[in-house]
Amino acid sequence: MMGRICRAALVAAAFCAAMPAAGAGEAIFYDDYAQAAGGPEYAKDVAAAMALLKARQYDQALAEFQKADTVKLSEVPNYQLMPVIAWLQYRLGKSKDAEQTMAEADVALDILIGKRRCEQSGPNWTLATAGAPDAAAIGRAQQRMCSAFLADYLATSSKADAAFAGRLYVVKKLYGAAK
Repeated sequence: MMGRICRAALVAAAFCAAMPAAGAGEAIFYDDYAQAAGGPEYAKDVAAAMALLKARQYDQALAEFQKADTVKLSEVPNYQLMPVIAWLQYRLGKSKDAEQTMAEADVALDILIGKRRCEQSGPNWTLATAGAPDAAAIGRAQQRMCSAFLADYLATSSKADAAFAGRLYVVKKLYGAAK
């Protein structure tokens, strides 16, 4: 587990070092989120959201990203959009929503790096709540991240995990004072 944590931290640090300055705004989110696992619906929703983001139509971009965030992906959890959703929520003055999104994203990151584990209990999957500041975030992350279907994905780390960690870090640094 320590190897996964170190590997994810190193890749995230390299990702963050290569990012534009904080004032660059939404440019840090210009990326190809359209995973093959998402299928055409996810790809269409993300493409529409990215076009709106680039056009600085933030309200509409948020709605499209949130729509894409609800799509069930094949063989991977749908967690990559949480940092951009939180950034848009902060930008639009929806601080409470952004803080909830960030809390769920923190739990998702804990799962990805092995700090928290999804465990099967009979036909159900659970996530330990010990040390969790936000029980609601645990519940939302459990629904998003924990299932037999996703267990193999969670056993490895990927470039997508590192990109997620990097974006989450930047949103926290940009809006940490907003709390």
